[in-house]
Amino acid sequence: MTESPVLKAVNSRDYNGGTIAGGWEESELRMWLGNDFKAQLPVDLIPWIHGVNKYTNNKGSNAQPSDVTATIDEIWIPSFVEVYGPRDAEGSEFYQMYNAEGTQYRDVNVDDERWTHNEPQNEVLVKILSETVEDNSNAGERTLWWQRTPNPSTDNYFRCIGHAGDWDNGVDVVREETVIAAFCF
Repeated sequence: MTESPVLKAVNSRDYNGGTIAGGWEESELRMWLGNDFKAQLPVDLIPWIHGVNKYTNNKGSNAQPSDVTATIDEIWIPSFVEVYGPRDAEGSEFYQMYNAEGTQYRDVNVDDERWTHNEPQNEVLVKILSETVEDNSNAGERTLWWQRTPNPSTDNYFRCIGHAGDWDNGVDVVREETVIAAFCF
């Protein structure tokens, strides 16, 4: 199995039908990745993809680390901590919950001072829509991309990577944003 997952922009789509209830575990986006998207992968690749435990707050608007549960996913989107790394638990009432959602991926590990909220642009995480995204009506523009992590202070927002690669507090689940599919083999 690879040490870090493969990450690829695959589509722009909404996350769920209007609520964060059920979190990643019950989301329409998770079902789409595990079924429709997976069916579009090369047949020779599919047997090599392995299921992994992904930890997420699947209760929605709740900030308790005990609300983080595991799902087994072959294809997923990254959580807040997998992208930005662990947060100082004293910095926010939600950081302990975020920290329980995994560990930072090696390939996006950068100096911590570049990852504070509202800092200048971080080129590592700026994603540009390209012709490879199915709905390319906004090709060439910067895009937000979904994370597995819900914003626990709302009932309808999941966290996103911001336009400048910074961390965004979240976007309404009915908006279409970029999906970065991750998988290990």
